[in-house]
Amino acid sequence: MEERQSRLLTIMAGMLLLLVAVIVLIPEPDSDDGTGSGDFTDFLPDLQENDIVAVSLNHITLERAADPNGPSWRITAPGPLNADDDAVNELLNAIAELQCGDDLNVDDERRQEFGLNPPMVKVNVKTNTGESHEINLGRISPINQRTFLECLGAVRPSRRVLPTALSAPTLDALRSRDLFLPQDLAQVKHIEMQPHDQVAPFSIFRTKNNTWRFEDGSLANGTAVRSLIRTLRTARAEQFLDEHEIMAAISISVDGKTMDISADRIADAPAQDKTVKISEEVWLAVTRVQADWLSNRLIEDDPSRITSISVNMDGKKWHATRTEEGWSDKNAENLIQVLVSAQVDRKDVPDIEPGPEWGSITINEEPLTLYNRTNDRSGRMARNGDSPLFVIPVEQVAEILNAVAAQ
Repeated sequence: MEERQSRLLTIMAGMLLLLVAVIVLIPEPDSDDGTGSGDFTDFLPDLQENDIVAVSLNHITLERAADPNGPSWRITAPGPLNADDDAVNELLNAIAELQCGDDLNVDDERRQEFGLNPPMVKVNVKTNTGESHEINLGRISPINQRTFLECLGAVRPSRRVLPTALSAPTLDALRSRDLFLPQDLAQVKHIEMQPHDQVAPFSIFRTKNNTWRFEDGSLANGTAVRSLIRTLRTARAEQFLDEHEIMAAISISVDGKTMDISADRIADAPAQDKTVKISEEVWLAVTRVQADWLSNRLIEDDPSRITSISVNMDGKKWHATRTEEGWSDKNAENLIQVLVSAQVDRKDVPDIEPGPEWGSITINEEPLTLYNRTNDRSGRMARNGDSPLFVIPVEQVAEILNAVAAQ
């Protein structure tokens, strides 16, 4: 038994040594595709990506857009449709860097074996000089994933593995999935929500101090608003449906650009020429009720943007301003920190008269007024400017008073 095992191990060791010898001693082919010398020639010498003004890939045609305020590229056939910038940039880069290998000496009868009779992808490239260039793409080699090309009058291998945007283009892969154009969300100033039921529409707008407010002056949750804008900016269509009419359940307008959304998440988005399916994340972001957007903070100002603060409270008047050298009163930073961190209640507000004015704090010329009347929880009634009343809990009032007393 031991002799048989020993013989078997000897045979296996010999086979292993033979395999190593094959790997080490047999030279690799000179070229990337296993044929020819490995020399490569540029398809379009000196061509830069910016020189390309149009590309046709079988039935798909892309053209560089002329409108500086619109998308960079448009799909004109079949279309019109907005093109995906990343996909187009990958395509242009592949065309500009496309290189053809050695002539594989393939006669006409064998071109079908290489996917070139007929070609799998017919490419036409137009440049800003008015020239037009054509190249045919065949199948992809199963050995090294290079694409066979009909280039410079012969069948040749590509030097590199080509991206699918060029070697196997599809309309869906080249279409933009943006819901809004990037420039539409660059500096949002106004957002309007229009539920298509019994709920009243509401608007949120950006103030000169870069905070967000409702039309009635109520302070909006700036973090939630910024999160919504980020969601819309990064959102992508999940599916292209190409329907033309939907039954809208809610509409959202961003600086006048409106997106209608149905209950089953079908959207007519500003950046899309036809309808698309949106994600659950986008649906949840835009279907929040107005109360969900109310801020629970006393102020929403960015401390770094506050340049002046005035206090008239508890018999004390005080004012400080900030210059490039800093605050005129070093205690201003402590008061600002207390105001920024103070929590309030804008949802559960009692229907009572606030009473006479008790004090005020003005930040960047926007007044915060506190009133004498308290509610049944001993919270102080207050308002930002002309906003509806809200409640500052008693413990927050005490912190503000302590900070004011320190001035």
